[in-house]
Amino acid sequence: MLTLIILALLMAWQARQANRNLQSAVGQAPQLRAQVIAGDETAVRRTVTAIETHTRKAREALAGPQWWLAAQVPWIGTNAEALQTVTEVADDLSHEALPELTRAAGVLQPDDLKPKGGRVAIEPIRKVQPYVERSVRSTRAADERLADISPDDLVSPLRSRYVDAAAKVSALNSTMNTVARATQILPPVLGADGPRRYLILVQNNSEPRALGGLAGSVIELAANRGRVELVSQVSGGSFGDFGKPVLKLSKGERALYGPQLGRYMQNVTGTPDFPRSTEFATEMWARKHGKRVDGVAAIDPTALSALLRATGPIDLKSGQRLTEANAAQVFLNDVYLDLPTNDQQDAFFGVAASAIFDQFIDKDVEMLTAVDVLAEATDQGRFMFWSNHEEEQKVLTGTRISGELERARQPEVGVYLHDRTQSKMGWYEDMDVDVTHECSDTSRKKLIVSVTVASKAPSDAGTLPVFVTGSGEVVPRGDIASQLYVYAPPGSRITAFQATTGPKQASLVTHDGLRATSWPLELAPGESVTAKYEIESRAESLAEAKVRTTPGPVDGRFSVSTSQCTS
Repeated sequence: MLTLIILALLMAWQARQANRNLQSAVGQAPQLRAQVIAGDETAVRRTVTAIETHTRKAREALAGPQWWLAAQVPWIGTNAEALQTVTEVADDLSHEALPELTRAAGVLQPDDLKPKGGRVAIEPIRKVQPYVERSVRSTRAADERLADISPDDLVSPLRSRYVDAAAKVSALNSTMNTVARATQILPPVLGADGPRRYLILVQNNSEPRALGGLAGSVIELAANRGRVELVSQVSGGSFGDFGKPVLKLSKGERALYGPQLGRYMQNVTGTPDFPRSTEFATEMWARKHGKRVDGVAAIDPTALSALLRATGPIDLKSGQRLTEANAAQVFLNDVYLDLPTNDQQDAFFGVAASAIFDQFIDKDVEMLTAVDVLAEATDQGRFMFWSNHEEEQKVLTGTRISGELERARQPEVGVYLHDRTQSKMGWYEDMDVDVTHECSDTSRKKLIVSVTVASKAPSDAGTLPVFVTGSGEVVPRGDIASQLYVYAPPGSRITAFQATTGPKQASLVTHDGLRATSWPLELAPGESVTAKYEIESRAESLAEAKVRTTPGPVDGRFSVSTSQCTS
């Protein structure tokens, strides 16, 4: 008995030592990130070496024969194995992925990515590709290994740490996959193999659509051998009404979004499936301007604001200064308060778009910061890209940047807003999504999805300019009317619905094989409503479902929280 007690105390001490070293390694991650962005190769190597030392010590602490014995004991064994797996994965990443990233940082210096004379250097991107691909192999193996252990079988304190570690590794693997794919397709996208032409849809989050906001501006870009030029910029409204959908709508699309999805450029982002949005956008562009394009990107003002972190402030000819802190509010709210006509607003957006492009292409830009910003924007759903070249689109498929309705490897709960006010009141709209995994002894899994939408409009919102409030034909001026869409993951169905106010039923629709609901809501200033959905499935993947939502007007306004099993 004394021997067992001593052995238990020894293993507890070793686990504590391992955890302390892992925490030290993790604690240096932000420092390493900053050093990579700054291009400080010496500091990067020093930090990587320190991380390698900590993860090696953590691995060694749990490598004794007592841990092998513990792994053979029922129940205890699963927990011991989980501890060892976390430390081994961390050590493998630090000795395999991080050195490759260090070599990549040595090959690709920050100045290599800076546009010079409007041209982006293509060759350095090609040189760094092998290092990134080898790093991805390591992160993929780590992600798969952690996924092999079910956290439900672990004791409570270890379960939360294991889930957190698995989530971090999964996010790292996702990021590295994105970087690897980017290095693969960026050269041809930048015109390495011949001239390219693209559309940029600038979404206006103050008038929400599923993907973010209506397509308020459409920018045409040309790329050839790394040189990028802004060809034209027009408002989404300039395309007018095509009278009927430019492409045939599916039954689900028509039921959820109506014919306007295919009739107006502003509404092409109404579906949460970005590749489908680009089909409408490119057809409308071709009919209006007689041109075909090589790809379509979408970005919103919040992402553009964050990019000013890389370019610095921009001074417009009007005397106004755009900064990272104010640009989103200027684009999404101030312009409608200050400029009384559509023509003035469109002129402002045109001047601002040109100024941002010029700053980005011709000025001294911190490109690694810009890449970092775009990665964040992609994770938030604020930046998406589709290629009209089949081989390139295959590379993008399944990633966050593709903006697909359904990604095969990652089941999702989708929660999306669509403005019905015909206004810019979305600036004052907040949304909080809470997803709870309800577990039981039955084979059927259940998710409880609670969506709270609130109006943060001032009490006198009805006195705001009509461009902000809308005409009052749909709801009284100052009120907000939205359509709320909730999608169940593949193989799941929505079995129950209730709301604190408003209609008691939500319309059930099948869209591209996914079960979805549509529900209207209306809010006066200061009001909120909560809609609750039950989603059931027999599929184990339901427990792995992530949550995807419409991006809010600015960071933090739309939130997502999740919790694991409740009984």
